[in-house]
Amino acid sequence: MRRAFFVTQETIMNLQRVQYLTLITLIICTSLFWHTPGQLRAATGSNSAHVVVQLGNGELLVRRVTFDGTISGLEALRRTGLTLVEKNNGVCRIEDTGCSAEEECFCGCEPPNYEPCLFWSYQRWDGTSWKSSAQGAGLTTVSDGDIEGWTWGYDLPPITDALLGAHSGMQWLKQFQNANGSYGSSNGNAGATIDTLLAYRALGGNPHDWRSTNGASLTDALTSLAPSYATSSAAAVGKLMLGIAAADGDPRNFAKLDLVISATTHLDSSSGAYGTSNWDQAFMILGLRASRETPPAQAVTLLKTRANADGGWGFMPADQSDVDSTGLVLQALASAGVPHTDAVITKALDYLDSQQSNDGGFPYRAEAGNTSNANSTALAIQGILASGSSVNDARWQPSATTPISYLLDLQTPAGAFTYGGAANAFATQQSIPALAGQPFPFASTGVAKRLGLRYIATQQQADGSFAGFGVGSTIDAILAIDAAGGVPQNFVSSAGKRPLDYLATKAANYATSAAASGKLLAGIVAADAEPRNFAKLNLVISTTVHYNPSTGAYGTSVYDQAWAIIGLSAAGHTVPDAAVARLLAMRASNGGWGFTAGDTPDVDSTSIALQALAATTKPDTACTASADTIKGITFLRANTHPDGGFLGYGGSASAASTGQGLQALAAFQHPARGPSWSSVTSATLTNDLRILTPLDGLLAMQTAQGGFPGFSGPNDPDSTYQVLAGMAGRAYPASRQSLVFLPITRR
Repeated sequence: MRRAFFVTQETIMNLQRVQYLTLITLIICTSLFWHTPGQLRAATGSNSAHVVVQLGNGELLVRRVTFDGTISGLEALRRTGLTLVEKNNGVCRIEDTGCSAEEECFCGCEPPNYEPCLFWSYQRWDGTSWKSSAQGAGLTTVSDGDIEGWTWGYDLPPITDALLGAHSGMQWLKQFQNANGSYGSSNGNAGATIDTLLAYRALGGNPHDWRSTNGASLTDALTSLAPSYATSSAAAVGKLMLGIAAADGDPRNFAKLDLVISATTHLDSSSGAYGTSNWDQAFMILGLRASRETPPAQAVTLLKTRANADGGWGFMPADQSDVDSTGLVLQALASAGVPHTDAVITKALDYLDSQQSNDGGFPYRAEAGNTSNANSTALAIQGILASGSSVNDARWQPSATTPISYLLDLQTPAGAFTYGGAANAFATQQSIPALAGQPFPFASTGVAKRLGLRYIATQQQADGSFAGFGVGSTIDAILAIDAAGGVPQNFVSSAGKRPLDYLATKAANYATSAAASGKLLAGIVAADAEPRNFAKLNLVISTTVHYNPSTGAYGTSVYDQAWAIIGLSAAGHTVPDAAVARLLAMRASNGGWGFTAGDTPDVDSTSIALQALAATTKPDTACTASADTIKGITFLRANTHPDGGFLGYGGSASAASTGQGLQALAAFQHPARGPSWSSVTSATLTNDLRILTPLDGLLAMQTAQGGFPGFSGPNDPDSTYQVLAGMAGRAYPASRQSLVFLPITRR
């Protein structure tokens, strides 16, 4: 974490005689302004600037504001429409991050040392990196094209023109959402709704969170529109599968539909054709791959053979080639596993190359005299990226322009992308995934959970246990099943045994350490059993017996401490404050934890420690908790692999470590996707941004069998157990998500 975010010890020593508020006011000059809070005001103008806000949970908000002449940094923030609390000459709160109106504006600063000190840091983008402002936000001058930044604790991620343009486009689209959450006509159009959903997901957003003024989400709208839309064409079925997966749903179980079965009704088994058009074929392949289904080999081969002599595809098999169809087909073939070196791919890229205009954009058909447009350019970008090429390659830069720069030149000050010179919703919807560097399809946690549960079922042994390293593996399997939405006790072995049957025979011998007792306690609660009377054991007592009140320690390791806290929290037992303090004292200076205090920090230990902290967090300690969280998550950020996953013990991306890291993020409602997790750095910053997040990295590791790689190979049971909870966005303990697991709540 950048030191500028915190009060230095030297400064504290020099200013200790000053009153608390005065001290903070003098130190945190970057976030000050001398204006009284005011109402948000409507603003229009010929100039525009971007305001980037990173909340305490890591969520990144980007807003484009318009104005005439110049405005201050504070005024730019006000024009975003975000909820602000301004007090004592400072920005106290933005949305739900920061200090309330009832608190001092620097509630995140802890006297007497004033460390940690969390506050809203005001920064400005200089073209290559973020710089803390030498002036307060009320005194700066914001001009056309400037980029303003506000962050609570974290470093702001690198920013690109492409990313800013994409976010501005989403902001513009917001005004057109219907009351029922849909887009298109007043009653909603499924295709337009899916296009918006895909755009939002491309930016790392959760489509469930994109809601109308009535509170209806994109997925709410799609639920009602899907049954009718699915009957319209093969392309519609494929596009619907694509959208549902992008929303982390399961196309096999959405709105009472199994769209994979629906797809078969459009298949001509003799030819491999879906419907009649190349768009039918391409969308169906994309939809099946989004559903983690394998398209018939004949269907993929047929699409390849439909390529024209020039390397491109038209809308219908007999049509002349066009850029739009070619860009879509390239995404479909890449998703089906056609190698980037395949002749059909390289020839298709040659076709796109032949169609590109000197302005950097792509027309529908150059031979027809068409000029470049946003829609064709966006599909070309996605096809190029899906085929393993970069739009920053010299090949795609005629006359020092790029497809990205062409798209951005089509954007209006309000954020819309134009078609034929006019702002156009469809052009905007299609431009956003291209600018975000995201070809289709998107992986789905809903599908991944289904496949993972199916794999776990194959690992159950006759005695009710699950394969792995013993009792702990069975507990991990129980926690995974519960997190993925299954019922652990519904898993019955070939001999009629359930997981708890097995654990009842092993509990007494297993629960001999704080870590083992706490983990068993958490597993019993997740399986909906009574932890105070299991196999004639009171597992709460079995865990608390390891507590040393003089030190606050449960055992000796971080795992002893964390699992004891997690298990006791799951059972509704109050964890002593000294135990939490002990866990914090075991943390290294870089914000991470190792296996024991003093060990080199690692992702696994840090993740379980953060979950334990979350299990004991009280609302009235939010400021302190946020500081502790930020330190831990900053450590996790520093231990990501370029492919998006978290680093394991061997220094490479690990499925198990990534799953556990995602659990830590879930424990604090920290988004697992989005630009804040981008692996792009200032040193490698380009306008060809592909956001690869830990969740994306994890989903890419899942095999066709539903397992994840680990010590025993590509389908490792223990790794899969550990992955499933993080992939599902569930942290330990289970009772924090579903109190029904606690029998005491039913009394």
